[in-house]
Amino acid sequence: EPSGDVWITLDLDAHVQAGEDLESTEEYGVVLAASMAHAMIRDNHAVGLIAYGKEPSIIRPQKGQLQLWEILRVLAGVHAVSEYSLGQVISLIEPVVGRGMSMAIVTPSTNPEWIRTVGQMLRHGIHVTTLLLDARTFGGEGETRGVVSALADLGVAAHTIGQGFTFDIITERRK
Repeated sequence: EPSGDVWITLDLDAHVQAGEDLESTEEYGVVLAASMAHAMIRDNHAVGLIAYGKEPSIIRPQKGQLQLWEILRVLAGVHAVSEYSLGQVISLIEPVVGRGMSMAIVTPSTNPEWIRTVGQMLRHGIHVTTLLLDARTFGGEGETRGVVSALADLGVAAHTIGQGFTFDIITERRK
């Protein structure tokens, strides 16, 4: 449950991605970021997006359907071609994210560098959760257990998602 505004940070570092086309960490990350934005905006949260691809895309948190469309527009055009690691991106944007806000990080990275930057964010009063894409299940490299354990030591929830994850379509009937 987010507190304050929610920032969704999508890792587009080209060096940590795995898989191809629809069955890639890049595509799963985009779908997860879009789904999370939709759910949070539907629940009346202000949502922003951070995605460093070919160029940085930073959308400050706002509420409403227009915000969702803006986030979806950006996500439709992103590609995992960044030379910035997730740790570098977090260090760059951390001053923009304020105390009491929440950040959801979507990444396939198992590099411990970004976990240290998460620790800095926690010390600055930013609440963090992660959606960790298991690159090995997409034919890539990296062991997620160590990342999940390191995040748990910081008190950060980590949800691991592998290739083949079922993205259920949820429909809501209104009476």
